Amino acid sequence: MHTISIKSLPDRSQAFPGPSRADFKRRITTWISNILVLPLVWQRRYLERQALATFDEHRLKDIGLTREDLAREIAKPFWRA
Repeated sequence: MHTISIKSLPDRSQAFPGPSRADFKRRITTWISNILVLPLVWQRRYLERQALATFDEHRLKDIGLTREDLAREIAKPFWRA
């Protein structure tokens, strides 16, 4: 019978290193920038939906939307894409 001791296992500390300090900083920076940009995205969605509400039948046909599609899009809250 063969037993496995801890000494016989390969050292995996270098094979699977944890996240580096640079990775952590990059994640935090990305998270913060996403939070700062989010209100701008919401404002743009709101303004685009308000502009869509003014489209006449000809414009809607040009972009391939129906009045029902338009009503559904305008009814969405600003935080939904």
